[in-house]
Amino acid sequence: MKQRAALVGLLVLILAAVGFDWATFPPPLPGYAQVRAAWKPSEAWLYDRHGVLIDSARVNFAARRLAWVPLDQIAPVVPTTVVAAEDVRFRSHGGIDWLAILGSIRSRTKGERGRGASTLSMQVAAFLSPTLAMPGARGWRDKLRQMRAARSLEMTWSKDQILEAYLNLAPFRGEAQGIGAAALSLFGKTPRGDGARRCAAADRAAPRSAGARPSHRHAGLPIGGARATVRGSRARPRRCSGRCGRWRSIRASRRISPIAC
Repeated sequence: MKQRAALVGLLVLILAAVGFDWATFPPPLPGYAQVRAAWKPSEAWLYDRHGVLIDSARVNFAARRLAWVPLDQIAPVVPTTVVAAEDVRFRSHGGIDWLAILGSIRSRTKGERGRGASTLSMQVAAFLSPTLAMPGARGWRDKLRQMRAARSLEMTWSKDQILEAYLNLAPFRGEAQGIGAAALSLFGKTPRGDGARRCAAADRAAPRSAGARPSHRHAGLPIGGARATVRGSRARPRRCSGRCGRWRSIRASRRISPIAC
């Protein structure tokens, strides 16, 4: 009888573990190369055969974004400020900041409103799979799925790739998405210089709330300069040996630095 009870108890535990694993199983996430290859700017640009810009047209009205900006083309103060504000132990954890989770639980038990425990890895996972961050998805199951997705992301992506993806995927004020579009549209600057520093400072000064998503926090970014236009850019195109003028998706470097083929 005791052996039968032990066997039944073991079977129940196995079924519970399988059910828990199924309920919290994260969605598959694309690789870093896939994400970069799938990234498309929101505008198309017409150049002549000499590489001189003729005209542009908006082709995506869901968000305004430039081309993917590599981490080494962003002012170093930006990732430093973002990590300090969003995920201070980003370099040391494996996708889940257990200390932040314990701090958040302690604050809730005391009735305080503590800061959220979502790491940069968890936020990037939510950017890559919208089902992890559906409106109203704040239950324990959704958080566990996001945590497991972050762990999976950390196993295949480097820390710099995750940070780079966050800076390019995070929504800022209005329709600007990514540090490149935010720095240019809000401040008329490039991600290398003062515009990126101001974006980072505004992000750090933005009001934080427990469990708030980046899009909600960035919605409060102050406008610090005039909206830049193509004619307002100081970039001076150089001639290239391209074929006849044609529509291309603009690279960020073509909008804020000399045009290359």
